[in-house]
Amino acid sequence: QVRVFFLPAFLFQAAGLGLMLWFVTQTDLGVFGVTLALTLVTAVSQILYYWPLCLKLTDFKFKDFAIHVLRPGFAPALGAGIIWVALKVLVSPESWLELVLCVVTGGGIYLMILFGLCLNSAEKQDLRSILSRVGIV
Repeated sequence: QVRVFFLPAFLFQAAGLGLMLWFVTQTDLGVFGVTLALTLVTAVSQILYYWPLCLKLTDFKFKDFAIHVLRPGFAPALGAGIIWVALKVLVSPESWLELVLCVVTGGGIYLMILFGLCLNSAEKQDLRSILSRVGIV
């Protein structure tokens, strides 16, 4: 069964590499082109291959997937996205340090919303258990 999974995954990765090389050699987009290629291949492969594969392996319906996976992930992504857009407008990072601080700020907001609002009671208990094992709680 690994072979069945491997071939499409390999082909998407190869397409990503090919698209990155094409953007670098055939356009003047530079790093933006590479990022665009990676974003396109990742989005297409997730939606067209990995999501259906996971639904098939877990015997989930898309409605269940949307309710239990996509919806809980939307709130932290939206919150972090708003912060990142605001930081882009207010700070407009011009150094690596400013960029790292913006990424960490948005990432922190993402984690606070995720852990504070999006976990169900069983997930919160699992998180407490893990944090107590590593000595944080």
